[in-house]
Amino acid sequence: MNESHSSPSGQGLHSLVNQAEMVVDLEAVRENYRRLSALAGQADCAAVVKGDAYGHGMIACAIALRQAGAKTFFVATANDGVALRTVLQEATICVLGGFLPEETEAFVGSNLLPVLNSRNQIEEWHKAAHRLGRPLDSIIHFDTGMNRLGLLADDAAWLRENLSLLSRIPPLLYMSHLSAADDLDFERCEFQRKAFLKAVSGLPAAKLSLANSAGVYLGEDYLFGMVRPGKATFGINPLTGRKNPMLQPASVIAPIIQVKTMRRGSPVGYSSTYRLVEEAKIATVAIGYANGYSRAGSSRATVFVQGFAAQVVGRVSMDLLTVDVSAVPDWALVPGSPVEILGPNVRDHDLAKACGTIEHEVLISLGHGCARRYVNE
Repeated sequence: MNESHSSPSGQGLHSLVNQAEMVVDLEAVRENYRRLSALAGQADCAAVVKGDAYGHGMIACAIALRQAGAKTFFVATANDGVALRTVLQEATICVLGGFLPEETEAFVGSNLLPVLNSRNQIEEWHKAAHRLGRPLDSIIHFDTGMNRLGLLADDAAWLRENLSLLSRIPPLLYMSHLSAADDLDFERCEFQRKAFLKAVSGLPAAKLSLANSAGVYLGEDYLFGMVRPGKATFGINPLTGRKNPMLQPASVIAPIIQVKTMRRGSPVGYSSTYRLVEEAKIATVAIGYANGYSRAGSSRATVFVQGFAAQVVGRVSMDLLTVDVSAVPDWALVPGSPVEILGPNVRDHDLAKACGTIEHEVLISLGHGCARRYVNE
């Protein structure tokens, strides 16, 4: 991860020679969390920072979210948990991928809480507690319809028959994950809610958690003791087909390297997949698929130059893309001029649609491929 903390002004772009940059507004991250926490009511609002905080940078965003009141954090792997513990000494850090025996030292040393997804993980965490001679807290995950991670119905029955296991690994939380809340499939959501309640019946008391970002909007029956919004914290719309209630924290800018006036019929880019139908000005911009800008956006995506729309033409290259800037005034086309790849005029869903994917992938790819700079720390 390449991170820069240069001046947040647009003028700072001219010092970034041939470099694409993601700018993350941490106050927008905090405000999104505050909005979600208010919707959660009496339920705790956890912060999900997997995928390097959806491409926005796990460490910086976690610190910002802690400032906004988050106390519980979910990461994907033990490695991420260990890294996060170095900056969040007091937080509860939960590892969604669960536990492997060789990770015992990392989990115990960094006080990480495993999300136990299988009989084997439960048994291995129990063995670790036995070896250490002390209880180790846990989270138990039930699969109620995602068919990904978690205990199935027969595993839940097995757990009820082996409650002695939980004496050494007392659960602080039982959780499941909604598979269709984003799709407004209320029937499926209700099926999962009922299956979750059935799965935890007969188990020792612990807090319950079911709602993801979209689930937070399903009403009080889905809030339980904790909600776990992820994508909404980072600006991705939790309300399919409706106005996005979240702020978009990330913008991506890249400088123009060169501008050429090309004749009608001229090919642009690899394999001549695009030819100009009339004379045009073509700008070459310093961003490509090495920076996380999907090749699928070739001749489909739109960027903005000083507020003027410009179509991506030809194939996206490794470090470069070409755009038709015929409608952009010359004063905006000097080398180093900023091009808005993502921002107020190009929303995450716009770029995702042009690339035939989802916002999550767009943001994570750009976040990993671009230099990253934070404002409102």
